[in-house]
Amino acid sequence: MYDKSATANAHDKQVFWGLDLFSYFFGSFVATAYLCLFQPFISLWMGGDRLLPLGFVIVFSLNEYVGWNHRMLGSYRAVLGHFEQDQWFMVASAATNLILSFALFPAFGITGIVAATVVAHCIMWVGRGIVVCRQYMRLALPAGAGGASCHPCGAYGRQLPRVRPAARRYSGAAGAGCCGLHPAQPAEPCVLYLDQRCRLSAHPGWPPLAKNYPSLRGKHNMATIGMLYICTGKYTVFWPEFYETFSRNFLPGCKKEYFVFTDAPSIAHEDDPAVHRIDQPAYDWPLSTMKRFAIFLTQEKALEQLDYLFFFNANLTCREVITPEEFLPRPQQGEQLLLVQQPGFWNKKPMFYSYDRNPRCTAYIPYNCGRDYVSGGLNGGTSAAFLAMCKELDRRTEQDIRNGVVPLWHDESQLNRYAAEHPGSYRLLTPAYWYPEGWQMPFEQKIIVRNKSRYFDVAAVKHHSQHTRSWLQCKWEAFCENSLPYLLCARDKLLQKHL
Repeated sequence: MYDKSATANAHDKQVFWGLDLFSYFFGSFVATAYLCLFQPFISLWMGGDRLLPLGFVIVFSLNEYVGWNHRMLGSYRAVLGHFEQDQWFMVASAATNLILSFALFPAFGITGIVAATVVAHCIMWVGRGIVVCRQYMRLALPAGAGGASCHPCGAYGRQLPRVRPAARRYSGAAGAGCCGLHPAQPAEPCVLYLDQRCRLSAHPGWPPLAKNYPSLRGKHNMATIGMLYICTGKYTVFWPEFYETFSRNFLPGCKKEYFVFTDAPSIAHEDDPAVHRIDQPAYDWPLSTMKRFAIFLTQEKALEQLDYLFFFNANLTCREVITPEEFLPRPQQGEQLLLVQQPGFWNKKPMFYSYDRNPRCTAYIPYNCGRDYVSGGLNGGTSAAFLAMCKELDRRTEQDIRNGVVPLWHDESQLNRYAAEHPGSYRLLTPAYWYPEGWQMPFEQKIIVRNKSRYFDVAAVKHHSQHTRSWLQCKWEAFCENSLPYLLCARDKLLQKHL
């Protein structure tokens, strides 16, 4: 007999979600087979005059689909021995089946009876899902799914808005959901709700964004700007053009201070009093990006004296004049940070965003959470807000390193998780401010992302081997891009999964 007090570990959860996804696929196959072959089989077996109504075939196929999907949950429930937890769902299922059968039979005949059975099976499906998720997966489901409090923290006193679907990493083992745990405080859940407004509510114990905005001295052009720039190893080749174009076109009239983190013994323009060369040894890939927040914090005392801080990837060029009005966060609208849309996802649905889907990672975002996908190569904000973000993301990065976990897109994955936790706190710019060289998009080319491969072997720097994808790999990726996210998102919405 399985221990009722046992809870699922990471491997058990992977197996569960994998079986869950398989049941969806297999149920769809069985239902489709019934729908397509039922009438031809009856015609061959008993003749064309014995065919049942098409409505009966459709409802019967739907019944098989629902039945297959709750059978897996029923197996888990039986093994766990949690028969009493969903007893009222079973009673409701039986009563509903009986009442609807009597009500629908006079009008629809046998089709009405099968329809009543479908409704009863759906009630059982919900009940068994709640039992397994709450008793074995230890997930605190919302009130609409069995009576749990809608906000486990209980501090808000109201139901917060819900969050819409998001992105990629297509694995049946990937958890998803509407309630999250702070990575450092697994015993204190926080809810991510689902709706079209796509907001994420963070736990009150999480480090908040700074609430005090720096004084703008009445005008944007009086603000002091900290320009954070990392160019170690081969990336020093980009610095001269970066400095020249940004000094000329970026926020004219503002005072700019350049903090250049490099392992080069000297750099161009270092005689400029506004250029501060800071010795920084090069990390191996991917620590060179994952440790980015820790690098900035080494200069915290100097950075906190400035009004705004912005990080720029090494290979950026400022092509057009960018004014403070179009770029800086707007405190009057509650904005403290500045983020830029990732051009690879600007015209895609959130379902296809490339968020990190690994539940063991602190950058993990469930399928039903997230609103924007932002680039990791240009971001910033008020000095207080930016440094607060760096401290939190550095803590999460160190936790991942200790656990042997690498976020899918390193610092960018962490940044997207942070953005999802703080909706409405950042100004979101279009890909005009992050325009990859050679692309064709309906935006102005304000800031250009230069193609690094024209300057050095990117694969060698990142210790990647060049390989050609097979035809089968390409087809599988195309399937994941177009089909699997919908299934996973639908599953997560149905079960209201949590972190």
